[in-house]
Amino acid sequence: GLILLSSGIFAALGIVRPDLIPERLRVLPPFFAVFAGGAIAFFLLAMSGRAQRHVPIRAAFARLPLSRFTLRVLDAVYAYRDARRALIGALLMAFGVHVLSLSSLLAMSQSLGGLGTLAPGFFLVLGAVGLFLNALPITPGGLGWGEGAFESIYGMVGWAHGAELAALVHIGSYLWWLVPGGLFYLFGKRRFAYAAVS
Repeated sequence: GLILLSSGIFAALGIVRPDLIPERLRVLPPFFAVFAGGAIAFFLLAMSGRAQRHVPIRAAFARLPLSRFTLRVLDAVYAYRDARRALIGALLMAFGVHVLSLSSLLAMSQSLGGLGTLAPGFFLVLGAVGLFLNALPITPGGLGWGEGAFESIYGMVGWAHGAELAALVHIGSYLWWLVPGGLFYLFGKRRFAYAAVS
């Protein structure tokens, strides 16, 4: 949700105030405008019963890369379209998680020497794009790929610590989930296995 919002803001800046965007990044707002519009259209299609039953639309989504997951998301959103409280709750939770993730990027940047001349708001917009690219299923957990994506994005605006920032994100996330994940592996796995058998 916040990544979509950041993409929309970035696209709007390219139209209203292109002077605020570094020259190297002025080719990106049209891409983000298409991305934001496509995400909104995808959500509207998922909420529409007529679109869900339209065979050509389903067939078109089935031809996309990772179509199995795309169709699963479509079906999940449609299944909960009448449960508005659940959808709003999930949206608010996702928004909160993204806010915490971006806030952690800003905090981590201070340990790397600060932002220099880069504005905090623009840093967060680029960080949201970096987190989106890091989440693409290219390498396990975004290792290597995430570092390269962050380095490229921030390198275009003159901030030279993109790879280090992505490495801190990966290390922090792994350490954060190591304890609860380890406890679940040791004590929860057998309990869920018994529940599934019963």
